[in-house]
Amino acid sequence: MVKEHSFEWDNPSTSTYSESAYQGKKSIFSRVYAPVGVQFQLFNHFNLGLETNIRVGMQNVIGGKSYFMCITTGMQALVSYSF
Repeated sequence: MVKEHSFEWDNPSTSTYSESAYQGKKSIFSRVYAPVGVQFQLFNHFNLGLETNIRVGMQNVIGGKSYFMCITTGMQALVSYSF
C-alpha cells in the first residue's frame, strides 16, 4: 500500500489537504556502482584519501514497466590513523 499526501496553500487563509492510497506492486531493484579513488600515506601511520562512487540503477515492476535510474555520484573523504 502506497499513500500519497498533498498539502497546498496559496496564502495562510486558503489551504487544501488530500490523501490518496494506491495498491503497490512487487518489484526487483538493482544498483551497480564503481568506487574510484586515491589514498596517500602522509606519515608512518597517517593516511588521507578521496573516493567517488559512480552509480546506475534499474527497477523492474513485476507485470509492469522497467525503469532506469540516471547515473549518480557520491564523494567521500578518508582520514585514518593506524597504531
